[in-house]
Amino acid sequence: MSGVSHYNGYLCAGEGIATNVLSDRLARLEATGFVTKARDPADGRRHVYSLTDKGADLAPVLSAIVVWAARHTATDATADAVAALGEGGGRPAGR
Repeated sequence: MSGVSHYNGYLCAGEGIATNVLSDRLARLEATGFVTKARDPADGRRHVYSLTDKGADLAPVLSAIVVWAARHTATDATADAVAALGEGGGRPAGR
């Protein structure tokens, strides 16, 4: 999940996602077991989102789709970024 673990981190990440959409997506990801949500031990007002094994197992599939799309459609992704996805098998770092 790109090292981001808090709601505001996702909101400010630059994708321009609306707050209601972000809240809905995080709730759906939690409900389907792709992420967990817990109180931040450093700041009880915040929540920390963590990728589950189920979520991490999906990363190679998503990476393969990105690599395929880069080969067959126009993309803004750099060749190095696409190659990096293919080389690592798409697994998040540390998994």
